[in-house]
Amino acid sequence: MNIDGGNKDMMPKLSDEFLLSSYKKAVKLNIDSYFLYLLITEIKRRNLVVNIK
Repeated sequence: MNIDGGNKDMMPKLSDEFLLSSYKKAVKLNIDSYFLYLLITEIKRRNLVVNIK
């Protein structure tokens, strides 16, 4: 199943900074693992690095 409908830019309007911030907050709040998967997939696609303290 292709969750993004074939679109390679799953979250094109989301800035890198907001994407990383959203991921950190989702981890802190113990958000659903599938949502985290979507964020991680986009973070990897953009070659970003997450620093969680």
